[in-house]
Amino acid sequence: MNDIWENFPGMNDSIREKIISIYGNRGKNALKALDEKRVLKYLDFFVVIGNSGEYVVVDNFCTCHDFSFRQTECWHILAVRIAGYSGYYTDIAEWYQDKWVKD
Repeated sequence: MNDIWENFPGMNDSIREKIISIYGNRGKNALKALDEKRVLKYLDFFVVIGNSGEYVVVDNFCTCHDFSFRQTECWHILAVRIAGYSGYYTDIAEWYQDKWVKD
């Protein structure tokens, strides 16, 4: 299953189909987030704008409820992985944590 990430060939229809065949609905949701430019790379974290909020993703950890419940890869983590390999994300030249600092 991890062979898809070794020597990632870049995003094309074939790789999109392979992601969906391996990851199912998680793959579809992850690709949709990339297509809709909902994967953001701040200076400190990747953030995925999900269906019901913004989720911080660090390595194999996500702040979403699904990850908290199942303790396994959610579609937000998969979206960040795909974004990292493909370069399909929006760069934000700010610290995400500064969004929550109040003066």
